[in-house]
Amino acid sequence: AYNIKRSNVSGGPYTTVAPLVTATSYLDTGLSASTTYYYVISAVNAAGGESADSAEAGQITRPATTAGLSVMAGNTRAILSWTATFGATSYNVKRATTSGGPYTTVASNVTTTGYTNTSLVNGTTYYYVVSSVNAGGEGFNSTQATITPQSITVIKDNSDSTGITITGTWTTSTSIAGY
Repeated sequence: AYNIKRSNVSGGPYTTVAPLVTATSYLDTGLSASTTYYYVISAVNAAGGESADSAEAGQITRPATTAGLSVMAGNTRAILSWTATFGATSYNVKRATTSGGPYTTVASNVTTTGYTNTSLVNGTTYYYVVSSVNAGGEGFNSTQATITPQSITVIKDNSDSTGITITGTWTTSTSIAGY
């Protein structure tokens, strides 16, 4: 059997998180996102004797789920923004034409908290999710955001000096500054 030990400091001290494991693999759950954990393993014989600890192995956990995804429609485009995720080094933007997916990655290694998806079909509904990425892997998908791009026609009436007329349909953004 084996004792699995963990620390969040390289070199320990280590706490036994799984005593007397008989398998040669172990899934450690309930860990904090974007945190590096260090592990050692010791062997335990039938008499209860324990070997010295193995060499240390470090593993960073995946980042947390990306939050705050919002999307604004434009003419043949979707303008996405989200809240920065602690520990994320980049983001994957995914899109589907069916609610709940399956999603296709339309942009990977995005290093900002926004992305504009162009060349969309006006009148088609799109469903977006974003996932955060770090050295530990890819986090879970964000909550889905939905958008239907629409064409907007701007007509300037040169005989009317009071302004312009805009026709079409759109949604007012309450979460993207400046719109």
